[in-house]
Amino acid sequence: MHTILVTGASKGIGQAIVEGLTGSGKRIICVSRHQPEWLAKAGEHIWHPLDLADIDQVEASLPTLFAPVLWHGCNRAWLINNAGAIAPVKRIGNLNAEGLARNMALNLTVPMLLANAFVHALKDAACPKLVVNISSGAAKRPIDGWSAYCSAKAGLEMATRALALEQGSAAHPVRALSFAPGIVDTGMQAEIRSAAPEDFAAVKQFIAYKEEGKLASPEAVAEVLLRFLEEDAFESGASVDYRELLKR
Repeated sequence: MHTILVTGASKGIGQAIVEGLTGSGKRIICVSRHQPEWLAKAGEHIWHPLDLADIDQVEASLPTLFAPVLWHGCNRAWLINNAGAIAPVKRIGNLNAEGLARNMALNLTVPMLLANAFVHALKDAACPKLVVNISSGAAKRPIDGWSAYCSAKAGLEMATRALALEQGSAAHPVRALSFAPGIVDTGMQAEIRSAAPEDFAAVKQFIAYKEEGKLASPEAVAEVLLRFLEEDAFESGASVDYRELLKR
């Protein structure tokens, strides 16, 4: 059984990934705060309610998410760390501790905690194992007003590379991949477009992306990602971009 855990599975790219896997006979563990109607009707999936920005709640849930009964005997295992948040869209000087801590938890700390639990739970499993961290172009360049998001995603990029390095000497290694989806038509983009100009200088540019139809659909991004993962032709620790994969 190919077992896959997807975070942020209720909407956006996470939903598109889950829907792209539906009907494939795989065991899909969906993690999100809320269970939308479409997910409730998808009886073949396992749903676990969880606020992924709450570190204490995540830690308490790890024994359930990585219970041997869910992963024992799987012939492939994937963890897709998709959940993320842009807020707070504020320049340094206007941040507060609560907003900054929640951003770092959701975008960096919790993906690392989940990867840690995944590696530990499956350390003796000889099957192919993979951690996919959904990254961003913001991991590689600073963006005005996105200091928290850029910093957290840059950290996640390094965590991906570190995991690949550390697992290189493991008896049954876990591979790692960082995937940047580009500018996607999700709720996060709607939040970006609603930012005040004094907090985000490029807000008009992002409004134009939407008006001019330049946003990729979550379904298109998920399709490209899943096809790329099935091809399995990448080096562990690689960082790939949706727009670059479209050129292949």
